[in-house]
Amino acid sequence: MNKICNNCNTENEEKFAFCKNCGNPLDEQPKHHSNNYKNQSNPVLNDIEGIPINDFYTFVGKNQHKIIPKFSNMHITRSKISWCWPAAILGLLFGFMGTAIWLFYRKMYKYGLISLCIAVLSLGITSTITYSDSSELIKDITGSSYEFLIEEPDLIGFLEEITGTADNFSAKPSVVTANFIKDISDYAAAIIYGIFGMYLYKKHSIKKITEYMQLNTNGEYYNYGLAAMGSTSIGMAVLMAIIWTVINNIFVCIPFFSLIF
Repeated sequence: MNKICNNCNTENEEKFAFCKNCGNPLDEQPKHHSNNYKNQSNPVLNDIEGIPINDFYTFVGKNQHKIIPKFSNMHITRSKISWCWPAAILGLLFGFMGTAIWLFYRKMYKYGLISLCIAVLSLGITSTITYSDSSELIKDITGSSYEFLIEEPDLIGFLEEITGTADNFSAKPSVVTANFIKDISDYAAAIIYGIFGMYLYKKHSIKKITEYMQLNTNGEYYNYGLAAMGSTSIGMAVLMAIIWTVINNIFVCIPFFSLIF
């Protein structure tokens, strides 16, 4: 069943969430626009700080039905707190790099770069703490590998020696300290962005929509342009993951470089 846009009356295929002509959201959401929000658990207003609620729906795009009610609730209560599960889970799994991926996915590049810098700083601190012991570990493994390849091959003995070397490395004070710092950093990322991530997104949305409205773009492609400015970006999230992989590998390889040079 095709959908008729209530803004320009264009007929759209059922798979479309936005009008192919003007970009207006096609799914009717009258239940979200009621002013009688006092008895609602997830209230949604007609506007937030003077910006029509439909503009927020268009700008946010994916998962708008979950995010806009949180925007409205924060506006009503004048609160900066609203739990953000994606940021919290990514922060817990990957620390500040995980939150940077979510921020870039939602096109909050300034906050994403800040989170990336914190992630790199944390990685630099932990790598510096374990540098000496990591170099010794590489020397021991390299020596064992040389003996295994050049001298009499003893696979079981070689594996036992490597395992013992790795266990001794993980028990060293510097490694324990580095792991503790990493855990604290990961928990901090999950808590901070879990609590304030949605507020940052609300603040970002208001800023960007306001800037867009000041362009006086009131033609039939207004919603299309607004959706393009907001929504999400899988490409930027993947790019951040690639950048982090490269940075992480560089820090891992530094002890190897010290042996070569």
